[in-house]
Amino acid sequence: MVVFGECEKLKTIFERNESASLRTNHMLILNLAISDFLMGLYLIILGIVGAMFSGVYCMKSLEWLKSQTCLTMGVLVVLSSETSTITMTLLTATRLHAVFHVRCNELLLVLVKHITNHIRCFLLLLFF
Repeated sequence: MVVFGECEKLKTIFERNESASLRTNHMLILNLAISDFLMGLYLIILGIVGAMFSGVYCMKSLEWLKSQTCLTMGVLVVLSSETSTITMTLLTATRLHAVFHVRCNELLLVLVKHITNHIRCFLLLLFF
């Protein structure tokens, strides 16, 4: 079931929506799908590691906490949850703006693009 859910998220990520009026919404939904995919990946790894350390975690806890897998999982869960929170905030702001200011959508589109570009630059600097 988890694999099916992850495949559906990947389908959402690579799906193209060419409608000009939905460009901002699609970009934010794309970011949310990527964030959910990362969380799903984290949960799959957590399940595998949980099965591996079942009954022996107390003896191997220091080894686990110093491992690269633990570090990677920590990065995945924080990145996913923070990206999801920021994306939901931007999605809510976009929809509120569309309701209250019907004709000013272009300004918000530029703002969302700038914020998204800053987040991408930050992530690139963080990982490289």
